[in-house]
Amino acid sequence: GKVKEEDLDSFQLPIYSPTIEEFKEIVSMNNSFNIPVAQIIDLNHGDDDSKTHENL
Repeated sequence: GKVKEEDLDSFQLPIYSPTIEEFKEIVSMNNSFNIPVAQIIDLNHGDDDSKTHENL
């Protein structure tokens, strides 16, 4: 069904993004991968999801 606007406006989903260092540490603990280079790409373009999806 449809979502009420007030429910949409009050919905919050906490998202944790690890730092590059945390990510590398977790991957290296697995011993299955090697990450020679890691880059951070900013996909946050505000509320306009169409721009975000263009860059994926």
